[in-house]
Amino acid sequence: MMRRGRARWEACAKRDASWLFGTHGGCAPTGPAARRQWAEVIERALQSIAPFHRGALSLWYTGKAWPAELRREFGEATSLVVRLECAAHPSVGHSTEALEAAAVERLSLLIARGATADQRALARLETRAEKHYRLAIRALAKARARSAARVDEAPVSGVLPAVETSAKECA
Repeated sequence: MMRRGRARWEACAKRDASWLFGTHGGCAPTGPAARRQWAEVIERALQSIAPFHRGALSLWYTGKAWPAELRREFGEATSLVVRLECAAHPSVGHSTEALEAAAVERLSLLIARGATADQRALARLETRAEKHYRLAIRALAKARARSAARVDEAPVSGVLPAVETSAKECA
């Protein structure tokens, strides 16, 4: 991918990931064929990138109800920060929910204490989360650019139309 086109493809990758994960929870939308086809284009590109990149995008854009202090501290990066904290303290045999709850407790404590060392640790986690996100966007942008070179899937301007999708249809 040429450098001057990279910014354009990365903007499209952000739009695509936001639309698929944020608006539709990672599920292909129902509705008009053009929207389903666009979702298939995005999904093909996502399938061609590393699973940890797909996971980073999903965590970044798929909202979850986190405590307010975490949302204030980390913003869009909250879900990814929580998962990175989980990875730093693995526990065999526990559910994802239990690991996330323990991570939330640890992060909330660090935020509440406000010590300089705690703030540095929180900043490092947020920086790592943002780096994972940037690398995932770059990987998706490259995948979309490669697929566009093979077939006519160039990015389109404007916002993708919203499609109503129920959770039942995604299951």
